[in-house]
Amino acid sequence: ERDPERLAPLDSARVPREVRGLVDAINALLQRLDTALVRERHFVADAAHELRTPISALKVHADNARHAADSTEREAAQELLSDSVTRIERLVVQLLSLSRAENVGGMRRREPLRLDTLVVTEAEDIRALAERKRQSLVLDLQEVTINGDELALSLLVRNVLENAVRYTPPGGAIHVSLRRAEACALF
Repeated sequence: ERDPERLAPLDSARVPREVRGLVDAINALLQRLDTALVRERHFVADAAHELRTPISALKVHADNARHAADSTEREAAQELLSDSVTRIERLVVQLLSLSRAENVGGMRRREPLRLDTLVVTEAEDIRALAERKRQSLVLDLQEVTINGDELALSLLVRNVLENAVRYTPPGGAIHVSLRRAEACALF
Protein backbone atom coordinates (compact mmCIF):
# COMPACT_ATOMS: atom_id res chain seq x y z
CA GLU A 1 0.00 0.00 0.00
CA ARG A 2 3.01 2.30 0.27
CA ASP A 3 4.17 4.64 -2.47
CA PRO A 4 7.65 3.43 -3.56
CA GLU A 5 8.96 7.03 -3.33
CA ARG A 6 7.90 7.35 0.31
CA LEU A 7 10.89 6.65 2.54
CA ALA A 8 9.35 7.80 5.82
CA PRO A 9 9.76 5.27 8.63
CA LEU A 10 7.05 2.75 9.33
CA ASP A 11 4.91 3.51 12.37
CA SER A 12 6.09 1.07 15.01
CA ALA A 13 3.65 2.23 17.73
CA ARG A 14 0.98 -0.37 16.89
CA VAL A 15 3.31 -3.19 15.89
CA PRO A 16 3.33 -6.41 17.91
CA ARG A 17 6.46 -6.90 20.01
CA GLU A 18 7.44 -9.98 17.98
CA VAL A 19 8.00 -7.98 14.79
CA ARG A 20 9.22 -4.71 16.33
CA GLY A 21 12.87 -5.67 15.60
CA LEU A 22 11.97 -6.29 11.95
CA VAL A 23 10.17 -2.93 11.67
CA ASP A 24 13.13 -1.17 13.34
CA ALA A 25 15.49 -2.83 10.83
CA ILE A 26 13.27 -1.77 7.92
CA ASN A 27 13.16 1.80 9.29
CA ALA A 28 16.96 1.86 9.57
CA LEU A 29 17.21 0.61 5.97
CA LEU A 30 14.77 3.29 4.78
CA GLN A 31 16.84 5.96 6.56
CA ARG A 32 20.08 4.74 4.92
CA LEU A 33 18.37 4.62 1.52
CA ASP A 34 17.01 8.15 1.95
CA THR A 35 20.48 9.40 2.95
CA ALA A 36 22.04 7.70 -0.09
CA LEU A 37 19.46 9.21 -2.45
CA VAL A 38 19.99 12.71 -1.03
CA ARG A 39 23.77 12.24 -1.41
CA GLU A 40 23.26 11.11 -5.02
CA ARG A 41 21.13 14.17 -5.84
CA HIS A 42 23.80 16.44 -4.35
CA PHE A 43 26.51 14.65 -6.32
CA VAL A 44 24.65 15.08 -9.61
CA ALA A 45 24.11 18.79 -8.90
CA ASP A 46 27.76 19.27 -7.88
CA ALA A 47 29.05 17.34 -10.91
CA ALA A 48 26.91 19.44 -13.26
CA HIS A 49 28.25 22.62 -11.65
CA GLU A 50 31.88 21.48 -11.78
CA LEU A 51 31.66 20.35 -15.42
CA ARG A 52 30.03 23.56 -16.67
CA THR A 53 33.25 25.62 -16.95
CA PRO A 54 35.51 22.97 -18.51
CA ILE A 55 32.80 22.17 -21.07
CA SER A 56 32.42 25.89 -21.84
CA ALA A 57 36.20 26.13 -22.34
CA LEU A 58 36.02 23.08 -24.62
CA LYS A 59 33.38 24.83 -26.73
CA VAL A 60 35.54 27.96 -26.97
CA HIS A 61 38.56 25.95 -28.12
CA ALA A 62 36.48 24.04 -30.69
CA ASP A 63 35.06 27.33 -31.98
CA ASN A 64 38.57 28.80 -32.19
CA ALA A 65 39.78 25.76 -34.14
CA ARG A 66 36.82 26.03 -36.53
CA HIS A 67 37.44 29.73 -37.20
CA ALA A 68 41.24 29.69 -37.26
CA ALA A 69 42.78 31.94 -39.88
CA ASP A 70 45.59 29.53 -40.75
CA SER A 71 47.00 26.11 -39.92
CA THR A 72 49.19 27.46 -37.10
CA GLU A 73 46.18 28.95 -35.29
CA ARG A 74 44.19 25.78 -35.97
CA GLU A 75 46.92 23.54 -34.54
CA ALA A 76 47.22 25.74 -31.43
CA ALA A 77 43.44 25.64 -30.91
CA GLN A 78 43.40 21.87 -31.44
CA GLU A 79 46.14 21.46 -28.84
CA LEU A 80 44.10 23.48 -26.35
CA LEU A 81 41.05 21.43 -27.31
CA SER A 82 42.93 18.21 -26.60
CA ASP A 83 44.17 19.56 -23.26
CA SER A 84 40.61 20.50 -22.31
CA VAL A 85 39.33 17.01 -23.11
CA THR A 86 42.09 15.55 -20.92
CA ARG A 87 41.17 17.89 -18.05
CA ILE A 88 37.47 17.02 -18.33
CA GLU A 89 38.32 13.33 -18.34
CA ARG A 90 40.47 13.84 -15.21
CA LEU A 91 37.69 15.82 -13.51
CA VAL A 92 35.11 13.11 -14.24
CA VAL A 93 37.41 10.43 -12.81
CA GLN A 94 38.05 12.60 -9.73
CA LEU A 95 34.35 13.31 -9.20
CA LEU A 96 33.52 9.61 -9.45
CA SER A 97 36.31 8.80 -7.00
CA LEU A 98 34.98 11.45 -4.62
CA SER A 99 31.49 10.01 -4.92
CA ARG A 100 32.74 6.49 -4.15
CA ALA A 101 34.73 7.72 -1.16
CA GLU A 102 31.71 9.57 0.22
CA ASN A 103 29.44 6.59 -0.31
CA VAL A 104 31.68 4.30 1.71
CA GLY A 105 32.35 7.01 4.27
CA GLY A 106 36.05 6.92 3.51
CA MET A 107 38.44 9.69 4.34
CA ARG A 108 40.21 11.28 1.41
CA ARG A 109 43.97 11.05 1.57
CA ARG A 110 46.06 14.14 2.04
CA GLU A 111 49.17 14.00 -0.08
CA PRO A 112 51.97 16.46 -0.80
CA LEU A 113 51.05 18.58 -3.80
CA ARG A 114 52.24 21.72 -5.53
CA LEU A 115 49.45 24.21 -5.00
CA ASP A 116 50.94 26.62 -7.54
CA THR A 117 50.84 23.90 -10.23
CA LEU A 118 47.23 23.13 -9.35
CA VAL A 119 46.31 26.85 -9.63
CA VAL A 120 48.01 27.08 -13.07
CA THR A 121 46.08 24.02 -14.31
CA GLU A 122 42.74 25.40 -13.15
CA ALA A 123 43.57 28.88 -14.48
CA GLU A 124 44.25 27.43 -17.93
CA ASP A 125 40.75 25.93 -17.94
CA ILE A 126 39.30 29.33 -17.08
CA ARG A 127 41.52 31.41 -19.39
CA ALA A 128 39.41 30.80 -22.52
CA LEU A 129 36.28 31.98 -20.73
CA ALA A 130 38.08 35.08 -19.46
CA GLU A 131 39.37 35.85 -22.95
CA ARG A 132 35.87 35.55 -24.34
CA LYS A 133 34.86 38.36 -21.94
CA ARG A 134 38.05 40.27 -22.89
CA GLN A 135 39.31 39.82 -19.33
CA SER A 136 42.99 39.45 -18.56
CA LEU A 137 44.05 36.72 -16.17
CA VAL A 138 47.28 37.58 -14.35
CA LEU A 139 49.00 34.92 -12.23
CA ASP A 140 51.49 35.85 -9.53
CA LEU A 141 52.31 32.53 -7.88
CA GLN A 142 55.01 31.49 -5.47
CA GLU A 143 55.99 27.84 -5.35
CA VAL A 144 53.95 26.34 -2.51
CA THR A 145 53.87 22.66 -1.55
CA ILE A 146 51.21 21.54 0.94
CA ASN A 147 49.61 18.33 2.17
CA GLY A 148 46.06 18.27 0.89
CA ASP A 149 43.27 16.60 -0.99
CA GLU A 150 43.98 17.38 -4.65
CA LEU A 151 40.38 17.00 -5.82
CA ALA A 152 38.90 19.14 -3.07
CA LEU A 153 41.51 21.85 -3.60
CA SER A 154 41.01 21.74 -7.40
CA LEU A 155 37.28 22.20 -6.94
CA LEU A 156 37.87 25.08 -4.52
CA VAL A 157 40.34 26.88 -6.82
CA ARG A 158 38.11 26.36 -9.87
CA ASN A 159 35.11 27.75 -8.00
CA VAL A 160 37.04 30.89 -6.96
CA LEU A 161 38.30 31.42 -10.53
CA GLU A 162 34.86 30.82 -12.07
CA ASN A 163 33.36 33.39 -9.73
CA ALA A 164 36.12 35.87 -10.60
CA VAL A 165 35.31 35.49 -14.32
CA ARG A 166 31.58 35.64 -13.70
CA TYR A 167 31.67 38.79 -11.55
CA THR A 168 34.51 40.72 -13.18
CA PRO A 169 33.15 43.14 -15.77
CA PRO A 170 34.01 42.61 -19.45
CA GLY A 171 37.46 44.02 -20.19
CA GLY A 172 38.49 43.76 -16.52
CA ALA A 173 41.56 42.15 -15.00
CA ILE A 174 41.63 39.14 -12.70
CA HIS A 175 44.72 38.97 -10.50
CA VAL A 176 45.45 35.60 -8.92
CA SER A 177 48.18 35.36 -6.32
CA LEU A 178 49.52 32.56 -4.17
CA ARG A 179 51.90 33.17 -1.28
CA ARG A 180 53.43 31.15 1.49
CA ALA A 181 52.82 32.72 4.90
CA GLU A 182 54.48 30.85 7.77
CA ALA A 183 52.52 27.59 8.03
CA CYS A 184 49.79 28.70 5.58
CA ALA A 185 49.22 29.25 1.89
CA LEU A 186 47.37 32.45 0.91
CA PHE A 187 45.42 32.25 -2.36
